[in-house]
Amino acid sequence: ALLSRLTRLTGFLRRRPPFTLALVGLVVLLTGLTGAVIGGLAWREQRTRSRALLDAAMAQAARLTAAHAARVFEDAEATARVGLQLVQQGQLDPGDPDALEHFTLALLRAHPHVSWVSYGDRDDRFVGGRRDERGNVYVNRSFPVGGRIRLAEDRLLPGGEREAVRRSDDHRYRPSERPYFRAAEARRDVAWTEPYEFYAGGGLGITCAAPVLDAAGRVRGVFTVDFSLDRLASTLDDLEVSPRGRVF
Repeated sequence: ALLSRLTRLTGFLRRRPPFTLALVGLVVLLTGLTGAVIGGLAWREQRTRSRALLDAAMAQAARLTAAHAARVFEDAEATARVGLQLVQQGQLDPGDPDALEHFTLALLRAHPHVSWVSYGDRDDRFVGGRRDERGNVYVNRSFPVGGRIRLAEDRLLPGGEREAVRRSDDHRYRPSERPYFRAAEARRDVAWTEPYEFYAGGGLGITCAAPVLDAAGRVRGVFTVDFSLDRLASTLDDLEVSPRGRVF
């Protein structure tokens, strides 16, 4: 029995790996574990730093976007007030459609992000200039005739000529019934609308409206600056955050 046990022990010792090989294996294992731990800690630290840089970049982009939007809105309020001030100073007659046309077109050209600049009165006369998505400029006039609203819209060509675009004897556009007119009437001062659907499928937009009051304090008419939400969003394309970043 003792001989048998010695024989089995001798066989086990022969099969066991040499001590140096076991030691090398243990060192390799410990080295690998140490490298994995160090790599994991380094990855975690790098991830924390990257996240901090990303958060800082996002915060900066948000501040830049907010400042950009604020400038657009501040410019719109100042623009809407220009017509009101000119009327108050006697330099612009709101009853003269030709003078209103020159005024609205000048403001439209001075502010490329604006979709419409217009004046509409409580008798549903309207004069406005608009810009489409390709940058073409149009003059739009409408006025009541026999209970209907007659429309004439022309596109301004580069040489100063005009091209008739639309004519209608019953356009049905009544400024006094539009959200911007009601907002200006309610506040009796410069007012912003909530987003609403522009007339005749013009998409969603917002309007800054400045009312002109008569001697009795009633709203005689309203100067407006309109922004298409699509056009307003497109202004953010000019903001560059990073080579592969976009602001929405």
